[in-house]
Amino acid sequence: MNRIMVVVVSPGVGKSTFARRLGETLHIEVHHLDALFWKPNWVEASLKDFSKSQQDIVLMISRL
Repeated sequence: MNRIMVVVVSPGVGKSTFARRLGETLHIEVHHLDALFWKPNWVEASLKDFSKSQQDIVLMISRL
């Protein structure tokens, strides 16, 4: 298993906690899209920067 995506519609239902625990259990790295999207002081990343951050993660994982 190389990748798992946790998607939930409602905020605050525990997806980050679930993803973190799943990552710990399976010994895989977890990447939170919120951490890529939100810059300091709750400033949104540009679509270009957000997409690039995601592409960088996918490339890094595909090399493993």
